[in-house]
Amino acid sequence: MEQYYYAVQNGYSVTEEELKMCMDEQDKIIKSASNFAEFEAYYEESGTTYNEYRQRMKEYSRMQFTIKKLYNVAYEEFRHGNDRIGERTCEDFNEYWTYFLLDVVYPATETYNEETLIPLLDEAEAFYNECLGIGTE
Repeated sequence: MEQYYYAVQNGYSVTEEELKMCMDEQDKIIKSASNFAEFEAYYEESGTTYNEYRQRMKEYSRMQFTIKKLYNVAYEEFRHGNDRIGERTCEDFNEYWTYFLLDVVYPATETYNEETLIPLLDEAEAFYNECLGIGTE
């Protein structure tokens, strides 16, 4: 969650258009799978559809694509010669990303108010319970 918070605070949020493009690309890949009909049947047996599931997962997807955007920016920085995090010179991007998170992102989000997670957790729990059919009788 800290990665997402940091990305948003530093202007790396995905736009609605970017989110739609990314989700459409994922859908295209998933729907072209040879076993997509089986996949879709599983959702229908669970009382929903793949499209309904994707819509419910929209905010989760937004978070993932925003973090990916931050990751890609960091990768480009490293690729163009910025191999230092503070006083540390990194040998490869995995090391760079690790220290970027440890020395830049996480310290910058220490003041992140965990209370903002409670609504997200409540929503996730409600969705989980709905999928299991708990509390819907």
